[in-house]
Amino acid sequence: MKHAPEAIEGFDEAWKEFDHPVYANKDHPQWPMKDHKYTRWHYNYTGGDAIFTIPTYPFAGEVESYNFLLSADIWKMFAKNGKLSPINSFTIVNANESFCQHSPSTDSFFKDACANNGIKIELGQNLTAINKENQTATFTNVKTGETSTRDYHNLHACLPCKPHQELIDAGLTDPTYGNLLDVDRETLKHKKYDNIFGVGDVCNVPTTKSFWAGFYQIAVVRNNLARSLKG
Repeated sequence: MKHAPEAIEGFDEAWKEFDHPVYANKDHPQWPMKDHKYTRWHYNYTGGDAIFTIPTYPFAGEVESYNFLLSADIWKMFAKNGKLSPINSFTIVNANESFCQHSPSTDSFFKDACANNGIKIELGQNLTAINKENQTATFTNVKTGETSTRDYHNLHACLPCKPHQELIDAGLTDPTYGNLLDVDRETLKHKKYDNIFGVGDVCNVPTTKSFWAGFYQIAVVRNNLARSLKG
């Protein structure tokens, strides 16, 4: 899938500035390879409101980009040694009703773990704008369309994604769900074209959109592609 930071108004400006506390599950394309904003802001949170955002499904990095439990552990240590002010909050703002689209047990695990670690959860709120100058984030209720704005002092965003336009133009996607590649969930062969197979988070199959989900699809595609070529 293609990351779409442009879907969040003002996000790119805040993201690419290395000294501003907005970062994401990938490095900004303009940065040199040696620059990693994640390590700077993840380990230099000293107080105020920390926010972790999850976009609407489908998006690349589902589950594998959830670093908030690590954040909670690190920041608890910071609080003990005085690096983190007692005036702080940590909230996950999730545009969906779950943490994992196709695994209720995974969703329950994260909800329980957040409760045990004192991490607040807000569901059904999608990050739609960042104001870098005022250091505020705007969220839109996915059901009602109502917006709300809040301050942030540390904001990590799992980036929203968009489909590949060339696949849409070629008529290869499923328009009923995110315009993902329309493949059979067991063979990963396209439902309409026998000579097209799909692998990775671009496929419309009920798995997480993650590296390992794509990795395990390779053996399926290799096997079925070889069988197809042999008739």
